[in-house]
Amino acid sequence: MDDRDTTLTPDEARRRLDLDAATPLATTADRRLHAGSTALFGVGLGVLAVLSNVVDGLVASAVSGIVAAALLGLLVWADGRARTVPRRARLISRAGVGASLLVGLVAVLPWLNLRAQDQPITWAVALAAITVIALPSLVAAALIGRTRA
Repeated sequence: MDDRDTTLTPDEARRRLDLDAATPLATTADRRLHAGSTALFGVGLGVLAVLSNVVDGLVASAVSGIVAAALLGLLVWADGRARTVPRRARLISRAGVGASLLVGLVAVLPWLNLRAQDQPITWAVALAAITVIALPSLVAAALIGRTRA
């Protein structure tokens, strides 16, 4: 047991409360980290969707697995690296990534699949598909990066 007196004086308690109130809940570095990981995740989803239509066979499975593992690693890394979570960053990030998934599954993948039946996927089409899928995540990342407090 500790013999020291742990009771705070009113002045000491007031000083600690003032110090805590002055400390920001989210730093600029944490905002950048959350915004960057949200943007990278959206772009990764777009790349994953395009790869499924461009690469065939065992190579497609291996490359898709590597990209999916990298996306999962990105989430784990960003979560462990951030010291704070900016206000509403998780909600905004999940909404952006969810919207990217929805756009990819409902609009872009069916379009790519139909297009791939008639002609090969060109770089321009692949880049357009990645951009359309990543756009909601990129918007979410911009919102997270601009949010203060």
